[in-house]
Amino acid sequence: MLVEFADQAKVDVDEAFDWYASKSIDALDGFLRALDHAVGVVSSGPEIWPQFEAGTQRYVFRRYPFSLIYRAFEDRIVIVAVAPHRKRPGYWK
Repeated sequence: MLVEFADQAKVDVDEAFDWYASKSIDALDGFLRALDHAVGVVSSGPEIWPQFEAGTQRYVFRRYPFSLIYRAFEDRIVIVAVAPHRKRPGYWK
């Protein structure tokens, strides 16, 4: 299934990339693998993840303090936010 990142989600990924890159290459690599895993899991079964806010669904990362917020359509998934848990809740609405 086609996966698209909304502008806000791209900003979230860029910010997380910069933060983890400043810590270590291993931290960055782990985050990127977790993000790739989240996108893969959601794209292979978007309907199984719980409803969230504003018509979205949410996948919570296991090892990183982030949630993948998305909307599923018949032909695509739109990642609305890669929301850090430390950021103001609902900032992406």
